[in-house]
Amino acid sequence: MKQSRPPLPRGPTQPSQHAGSRADDKAAACLPDARKKLDDVQLLSRSSTHALQAQQAGSNDLAKIVVIPDAPTHHTNASPNLPNGQEEQEGPSRRASSFQFRRTRRKRAAESILSSIRRHYATVVDVASYVGLGLVLYAALYLLLGKVMLPPKEGWGLFLLWVCAHIGGFTANKVNLPPLLGMLVAGIILRNIPQDPVHEVPISWGTKLRTGGLAVILLRAGLKIDKLAFARAGKVVLRLALFPMLFEALVNTGSYYWLFSMPIALAFTAGFIQSAISPTVLVTGMLELQRRGYGEAKIIPSIEMAAAGLDSVGAIVGYAICSGISITSGSLVYSILSGPLQVVYGVVLGLVGCFICSLTRIWNNGFKRTTAVLFCGLAIMWLGLKLNYLGASSVGCLSLTVLVSLAWERGFPPRLCKGPKMYYPKDADSKLSVVWLILVQPLLFGAIGIEIDFRLIQGSLIWKTVIILALGMVCTRLPTAFLVLFRGGFTWREQVFIACSWIPKVATLYAAPHPLSHSQCYLHLSRSFWIQKHDSQARCA
Repeated sequence: MKQSRPPLPRGPTQPSQHAGSRADDKAAACLPDARKKLDDVQLLSRSSTHALQAQQAGSNDLAKIVVIPDAPTHHTNASPNLPNGQEEQEGPSRRASSFQFRRTRRKRAAESILSSIRRHYATVVDVASYVGLGLVLYAALYLLLGKVMLPPKEGWGLFLLWVCAHIGGFTANKVNLPPLLGMLVAGIILRNIPQDPVHEVPISWGTKLRTGGLAVILLRAGLKIDKLAFARAGKVVLRLALFPMLFEALVNTGSYYWLFSMPIALAFTAGFIQSAISPTVLVTGMLELQRRGYGEAKIIPSIEMAAAGLDSVGAIVGYAICSGISITSGSLVYSILSGPLQVVYGVVLGLVGCFICSLTRIWNNGFKRTTAVLFCGLAIMWLGLKLNYLGASSVGCLSLTVLVSLAWERGFPPRLCKGPKMYYPKDADSKLSVVWLILVQPLLFGAIGIEIDFRLIQGSLIWKTVIILALGMVCTRLPTAFLVLFRGGFTWREQVFIACSWIPKVATLYAAPHPLSHSQCYLHLSRSFWIQKHDSQARCA
């Protein structure tokens, strides 16, 4: 027999419509509490996310992170399903989280300040150490020389010039400008401030400082020139050295003759003075490019340094010939022959200095070799200054280091040297660079700066000077330097670079040679100015 299932009971155990309605009422009563819990979970999740972003961003970006305020309480009445006092505990926990976040932000800001101090700590220490060394050096010089180091004496003025030039170079370097520009500006400021603290520095000191700086520049240029590459590119060097200088000298001569009515010989003298390139600026820049390895494939730095030395020699030779004709009353033939004779005298002086410096059995370490080269170069330069043969001394300094580097590399003379040493020229240049940076460069550019006195410049001469510079430097030297480089193996961009680097004009060379010619030029310009002023007044009357 089949067993049948018992029927379901119809009593209270069966679900009814009233039971379903009671369950819906209970769920509806618990819905606000569930919503509140969901809001709290979302707030906690968002706060954790922003805290993690703050930790990843660091202290510098904390101010950019928006702190989400506490969510407003949706229900004021306590829920009957939560234990007593739970809502009162949630407020303090949120306040504690906000306090922890602010504390982290303050800690990150403090760490940022400390890291900034650590970054600039080295600079602060360097400045403090240099100030201390300057004070100790001044105290030593004062105890050695006495009252000459007190203001406004000449010793004090020279020391102040050296210190301010270093400060100007340091400041210019910090703003990504050439240090020599800051040193030049420092000298100009010292000369033109009301008290003029360098007015006691003798003019002869400035001349010797400039010629000494020129000697160091030519010595370093001769040590860094690639001799084999120079032999291959000799024609390019000669064209670049001579043609732009000669054409600019001719244009300057015509400008001086036309604008100031100068005698033709004196106009040629002024033209050659102004046509000289500044070896200080160009050689310093080329040495820096060579140190970084730029232009080595086509030996552009070596070509420019060699051409700059020859350009200076050519300008000095032309200047010597023209000044001898316009100023001195000697023989005209001797004045004309003095230019070629200065080149011969310079080569002879270079050979003598080369023989002295090549005795490496005597100069048996780097310090002795560098000192011998430096002292021989300074002696040659100041001898030429004393005898009014600055062209010969310039040729002597340049040929000295070119020849002595060849002697070191080939072991000449055989029994008086230690044999061929290829690293001697580089070692000597590295030690000369220290002397250049610490002592020579600030004094050189500072001495050039103090020669510029705005109180002596007549306003009516400025526009004429601008015309002469524009005609000679921009309209003549720049295109000529570009054209002479054709068939030299350079691209047009390299030709533009060399031509643009061939126009610096700083009074390193032409401020030093002969004060008499400068005085005559100045007197002629002043006389021309007063004659023009008198004529204009007469026409107005």
